[in-house]
Amino acid sequence: MPRYFFVFSDGVRTYPDNEGVELDGPEMVLEEAFKSGRGLARDLEAEGIDCSSWSTQVLNEQQSPIMSVPLSRGIPIGTGTMRPAAEKHS
Repeated sequence: MPRYFFVFSDGVRTYPDNEGVELDGPEMVLEEAFKSGRGLARDLEAEGIDCSSWSTQVLNEQQSPIMSVPLSRGIPIGTGTMRPAAEKHS
């Protein structure tokens, strides 16, 4: 099963994920990105920290970015790597 890394950034500093998580498929990766981002946003807001510039960046096993999720919106910004290939119609 592939391992993905969820890296947080406040727009200035990056907080690496040195362990990663093994996940099976793009849907699980997206779900984990939302879940971890929502958890961090809740914690930051509870401490009175503005999370509008924060994001969760998802890296694959090769440490290449495949998706970014802004904490303030929870909207994934993909690089296209996670999308299934388009089916050919004859």
